[in-house]
Amino acid sequence: MDKTTVYPKRLVMITTRCFYCGSTNESELFQTCVSRLYGIIHCDAHSTDAARDCNAYKHQKRIVSMHDLKKIPDLAALESLLQSAPFRVRRSNGAVETGWKLDYGSRMESQFIIYSSTVNQWMIPVVSGDEESFKHILMSEFADPHLFDQSVFAGPVATAIRALDRGVYIEDSERASQLPSNVEGAEIPGFSDIICEDGRRCRVFVG
Repeated sequence: MDKTTVYPKRLVMITTRCFYCGSTNESELFQTCVSRLYGIIHCDAHSTDAARDCNAYKHQKRIVSMHDLKKIPDLAALESLLQSAPFRVRRSNGAVETGWKLDYGSRMESQFIIYSSTVNQWMIPVVSGDEESFKHILMSEFADPHLFDQSVFAGPVATAIRALDRGVYIEDSERASQLPSNVEGAEIPGFSDIICEDGRRCRVFVG
């Protein structure tokens, strides 16, 4: 493992080299991403470091990748229950609608469990059966006896929420926090990250 930590960045208009050691051998470079085109470029020797630092970033942002659920025992049980059959969701107008499922995103858009500081709760992405409606619902809705059988869901829901509150990536975050930061990354002079009006992080030439 490397003796520095790096911060994920937008992987466009940057030098193609390992963020850790600077290797430019493109045949031996890989990407570990938090979301599409946002992550870390690294050589094979620094794969473990890249995974650690992307997880540390997710811990800091209080997000959990939907594709990580099976890797996290305290979340996997609840995921398995929700995958077994479509479930009911309470819409914003109070109506209960059937046929919803977990939303894992696509190649173009990653999905995450997120922490909402507005309501101080974790929220999980779901999609309707026809895949025309998408939303995040409160994790606490899985504890609603009017929507879910609590003889089955109560334990896995409580375990999942405790794990999220504790931080599922906390060990990687603590490891990264003990290392000095490599701030050089792979920048090309003249380019910089900006936050666009719609909230997206973009790369622009600033001269």
